[in-house]
Amino acid sequence: MPDNTRRDAAKPGTSGEQQGLGKDGEHNEQPGGQLEGLWGLLERYQQEIEMFLPGVNGQPPTPLSPATLERVVRTSENMALAHEIAVNADFKLKSPSEEESEQTVHGVVRRTMHTAYWNLVQEDLSRDPPSYELAMKILTDVKKSFKVLLRGNNERALARLNGMLDEERIQQQVEFGTLDIRSITNYVIELMGKACAMNRDNEVAALKRQTDTVAILRGIMETLDNMKIDMANYILHITHIQVMRSSIDYEKEKFNELKQVCGDNFPLTLEWLLRHIPPPAGGPAGHDDNTAASTTPAGAAATPAPAPAGAAAAAADQEGDQDDDGGVAGASNEMTPAMATAYAALLDYITPPAIPELLKLDQDRFYQMRIEAMRLCICATVLQLTVSVMPVLRDQTDKRQELADKLMVLFDGCNSKESVLELLEGMWAFVLKFVDEQQPLDTPMAVALKYQIGKVAANDSPVYPIIWNRLQTTLASVLTKGCLAPIHSCYQNLRPQVKALAGKLMRVAEHNYAVYGDYYAYLINRQPTA
Repeated sequence: MPDNTRRDAAKPGTSGEQQGLGKDGEHNEQPGGQLEGLWGLLERYQQEIEMFLPGVNGQPPTPLSPATLERVVRTSENMALAHEIAVNADFKLKSPSEEESEQTVHGVVRRTMHTAYWNLVQEDLSRDPPSYELAMKILTDVKKSFKVLLRGNNERALARLNGMLDEERIQQQVEFGTLDIRSITNYVIELMGKACAMNRDNEVAALKRQTDTVAILRGIMETLDNMKIDMANYILHITHIQVMRSSIDYEKEKFNELKQVCGDNFPLTLEWLLRHIPPPAGGPAGHDDNTAASTTPAGAAATPAPAPAGAAAAAADQEGDQDDDGGVAGASNEMTPAMATAYAALLDYITPPAIPELLKLDQDRFYQMRIEAMRLCICATVLQLTVSVMPVLRDQTDKRQELADKLMVLFDGCNSKESVLELLEGMWAFVLKFVDEQQPLDTPMAVALKYQIGKVAANDSPVYPIIWNRLQTTLASVLTKGCLAPIHSCYQNLRPQVKALAGKLMRVAEHNYAVYGDYYAYLINRQPTA
C-alpha cells in the first residue's frame, strides 16, 4: 500500500502528472510549487468544513464557520476567567509547583527540564576557567524580576540593583576575572528579605544559609517567582471590588458577542425562568436585542441589575413593601422574590433541575452547594425527628446544639446523596445513645426513632420535603433581605452553616443577576400568556 502521508505523496484523487510528476516519476519543478502533504491538504480545506449550531424552538440550524467557532471559544474562555476572579472570593494565583500533581506528565517534564538546566549551570561554573554565560542570563532575569517587584515602591533600591547587575559591567568583570557572584547574590538576598511577604521569610533565611552557588541562584529564581505571584494575589485582593464591577460590564459585553452567534438559543434558561416566573399579562412585549424588554414581568426586574455580592444586605434597609405579584415596591434595582426563589431552587437535590446555560460558569459551585444543602437538610430533619420522638431534648438547648454539631461532623465527608443515605441507615442508634446512653435499643422510643430516620434514608419521609422547603425559603429570603432575613426555627442549631451556604449562593446569584437580569426580563416578556 502506498504511503500517502509523505510530503511528496500524491493527493487523493489526483495523478502523478497533476501533482507535477513526469511520466518517469521524477519531480517537475513548477512556479511556487512545493507539494502539499496530508496536513497541508487538511489545512487547505479547513475553511470548507461546514458546521452548524443546533436550532431550538423549531428554528433551523445556524451555519458556523471555523473562524466564528474559534472566536466563540476564546470569548467563552475569557468570560470564564473574569467570572472566576469576580465570584470566587478565594481565587488566587498559584505557582506551577503548587498547582501540579507530582504524578502528572507535565509536572514530571517540567521538573526534569529544570534539573537539566541547573545541571548545565553547574557544569559551566565548574569549568577551568569558569563560564559565566548562563549565570549572566540568570542575573539579567533577576534584574527583570525586581523591576516588577520594586517599580513605584523603592526606585532608589531598584537603581542601585540595576547598577550592580548591569550587563556591561558584569561582562567587564568576567573579562578581567574579578566577578564575585557571591557578593552579588548576597545583596540580592538581602533585598529580597526586605521586599518579600512574611510567608517568604523562611525561604529567604534558607538562602542565606546556603553555600552552593548554583543552589543559591536556583533558590533566588524560584523565590522571586513566588514573590511575583504574592504581589499579583495582593493586587487581586485589594482590587477585588473593582474587579467585580468591571467583570459585570465585561461579561455583558462578551455575552452580547455570543448572542450574535447563538441568538436566543438558551432553552434550559427559559425553562428555568418560566418554572418560577409567569409571563406578563397582555402578550409579548417589544424588545431591544441587547437590553431587556421595557415592560417588567411579574417577579422579574427589567431595570438595571444590582451590584455584586453583598449589595442585598446594604439595600435591605431601604426595602419597600412586598407586592402581591412577588415584586418589591420601590426596589427597582434589587433582585425580586421570584428570581430569588428561582436561584434557591437550583439547590434542590431531591429532584435536581438542570443547570441553565447562563449559569454554566457556576455549575460546579451549584453542585457543591447542593451537597451542602443536602447535609443541612438531613441534619435538620434528624434533629426534628429526634426531638419529636424524645421530647426531653426540647428543653436541653446545649445538648441539642452538641448533637447538631456532631451530626454535621459525621456528614462532612459525604459528597454524594448515596453516601449520605448510607450513613443514615445506622444513624438512629448513634442519636439514641447520644441522648441517653442508658437507653436500650429495643424500646418503643428506639423503634420509633429507627422507623422515622429509616424513612428519611428511604426517601419516604413526609418531614424531609417540609424541612427542605423551609431551607429554600430561608435562602431565597437572604437573597432579597440580606442579613435581615430570618432563619427558620428548625435550622436554629445550624445557623453558621446556613449563613455560610446563603453567602455562597448570594455571591453567585447577585453576580449572575447583575449580568443577565435584563436579559432574563426580556426572555420572560416575549413569552405569550397562557
